Amino acid sequence: MGLLQIILVSVLALTAGILLHYFFSLRGSLRSLKSEIAELKGMLGMPVSDAATAPWIRMIVEVKDPLALAQRESALAKVAAPTAPHLVTKKVYEQVVAQTREQLKSRNVDAEVSLIVL
Repeated sequence: MGLLQIILVSVLALTAGILLHYFFSLRGSLRSLKSEIAELKGMLGMPVSDAATAPWIRMIVEVKDPLALAQRESALAKVAAPTAPHLVTKKVYEQVVAQTREQLKSRNVDAEVSLIVL
């Protein structure tokens, strides 16, 4: 009976040690992720001090087929799309940004509309 208890206590101690190690590892990872999020928010221009009080909400607009849209809207794009698809795509997004900015301004909405190219 004594040997069984020793084995059981040993297994429980080992399990507790593994769980404790895992807990401290996760806590360190969480701390690291929080600092990375704060750094990313700083890079995006959001003050880090507001991170806990104000929600950080952004809207992303993706044009599903910018080349087809350009070809439908412009005769020049029909010629340029096969040879310079990246340029045509960029011009489509610039036009979407300009039109969105105009529409928001006409409705007296104070908003910043920007294009981010990665």
